[in-house]
Amino acid sequence: VFFGCRAENDYLHKERMRSWAEMGVISDLQVAFSRLPGRNKEYVQDVVARHRDAVWAMLSDPNCHYYICGDSKMAEDVFGELKTTAKTAGGLDHIDSVQFFRKMKTERRYQADTWGVVPPKKLVEKKYNQAEAWLKNFDEKIEEE
Repeated sequence: VFFGCRAENDYLHKERMRSWAEMGVISDLQVAFSRLPGRNKEYVQDVVARHRDAVWAMLSDPNCHYYICGDSKMAEDVFGELKTTAKTAGGLDHIDSVQFFRKMKTERRYQADTWGVVPPKKLVEKKYNQAEAWLKNFDEKIEEE
């Protein structure tokens, strides 16, 4: 289990998950904290990156089921790291990594329960370009005055 939260007080089901890890119900528990005082931010995708070989060993097992729950942006970032893991630890190229996860989804071994909106990259670029043009226009008008 890879779990992410801001700080200890956000660590939902902490005692239960630790107990499950001790009992062997879950084989491993990795927790990422993004807002602990005096420590660098660490996100789930950072922890996944640190454990790429083990993550790939799990993902490449045909009995592996992957579940992700939480914010859509977080899920998108973790999925990006999973694709990197498939490429680096699994030796897959981009097309094969996409097909690998598509197959997991088709086999219902990849499930997501997320909330929030992740805008398409082209929309973000379009909005960025519009904002940049607006600022340039604004700067030119200021200079004219």
